[in-house]
Amino acid sequence: MTFVHSPRVSSVVRTASVLFLVLTSFAISAPAHAFPEVHTVTFFENVNASDPVSALETANAPQPLTLIQNLDPSFSDPGYTFVGWNTSINDSGTSYADGSTYSFNADVGLYAQWLPIAVVHDVTFFENANATDSTTAMQAAGTPQNLTLIQNLNPGFSNAGYAFAGWNTSANGSGKSYADGSTYSFNADVGLYAQWLPTPVVHNVTFFENANATDSVSSTMKETVATPFTLFVNIQPAFVNGSHKFSGWNTSRDGTGTSYSDGSQFSFQSDLVLFAQWTLTLVDTYSFSANGGSGTISSISGPPGSNFVVPGQTGLIRAGFVLTDWNTSANGSGTKYLVGENVTIAGSALLFAQWSGHGLATLFGAIGTFKNGSSSLSAALKSQINRVALTIRSRKYLKVDLFGYTATTGLNSLNLSLSRNRAINVGTYLRNRLRALKVQGVSISSSGQGSIAGQSSNAYSRVEVFGV
Repeated sequence: MTFVHSPRVSSVVRTASVLFLVLTSFAISAPAHAFPEVHTVTFFENVNASDPVSALETANAPQPLTLIQNLDPSFSDPGYTFVGWNTSINDSGTSYADGSTYSFNADVGLYAQWLPIAVVHDVTFFENANATDSTTAMQAAGTPQNLTLIQNLNPGFSNAGYAFAGWNTSANGSGKSYADGSTYSFNADVGLYAQWLPTPVVHNVTFFENANATDSVSSTMKETVATPFTLFVNIQPAFVNGSHKFSGWNTSRDGTGTSYSDGSQFSFQSDLVLFAQWTLTLVDTYSFSANGGSGTISSISGPPGSNFVVPGQTGLIRAGFVLTDWNTSANGSGTKYLVGENVTIAGSALLFAQWSGHGLATLFGAIGTFKNGSSSLSAALKSQINRVALTIRSRKYLKVDLFGYTATTGLNSLNLSLSRNRAINVGTYLRNRLRALKVQGVSISSSGQGSIAGQSSNAYSRVEVFGV
């Protein structure tokens, strides 16, 4: 490569030559080890293949390279930015960062490396609310990036009665479209016009349960004019009307207005009020209340004229009491239904359990668990009865009631007999233990309560002990 040196470069070379002669003369007279050898770094501007501009830096020990901004003559390349040095013109050699340390243990030529400066382009956002709208916002960049979201523009964009629908290079939407926040290349300036759609009009549909003339239960649904939707789906709260069956909707409470079938699609142009319409069902239901007890008995339904058998106590528990019958009144003053009676259905009714017995003051123990299907007393069960006897003596109970239970066996008669035998056996052994403890005057009663419906665990095979 041939370089044409400027007078300033020639002067530097001449000065370096004189310095070299002086140092050489001094080296002849001085000891060989007195001064380390001096080496030179030659910086080349490297703007193009014929660029003659260069600068020098000499040293005899490691030190930072002269920053490019401090070189004399100064280096520059319009339209490009300096990114470092390399021992090769085309950046294929060893690279050095600006100001990095060089060992100066050998001469080296370093070529400036340049990259084009990114060109910045502008995106101009137009609010475009009307033909004379002058509101705009800007975004500038030199590389691809996401467009500023409309909600983050400054100043803010809005159009009363309309909803933002994206950007377009034409005010009337006939150009290229861009979604809000989409990526733009920023390889050219562009104007983007906000596109607006009318905000949908929302109408309310109000549903009334209409179970009676003063019914105020309602549920509201909303829909838009532009988008029909399915009405009457999953209305909350759920609508019910005793023994009536839902048959549709009407704009009048008495059904004389416009009718609408359930589950169809409609698109209303105004608010609408609909009343549920009901027809009397042909099915009657008998429900059962524990009426002071616990547990449940499933309702019985059927058409008028059909028969059902009045259920017994299975599924209900009331400690100290036995179910005697059912009644349409909680206090037993209504119509009586006997357990096991065959009844003809003639209208729905709620039947209340009627109990015989008395409440107990204290549940203070439980003997269990019994082995499956057994009423025999194991050593462990007898040990529990001994502790119950000691408790009766210490608390001075005068009346003790024993109530036997069993896990469900699948046969009601077996449930009752098994639970009764367990209570009787516990009572017999308890009397013997009280006599051994010389405790007198204690009344002990034993009865079987059957099983707790649906419970098959042996945890329910026991005898509960109540005392007063």
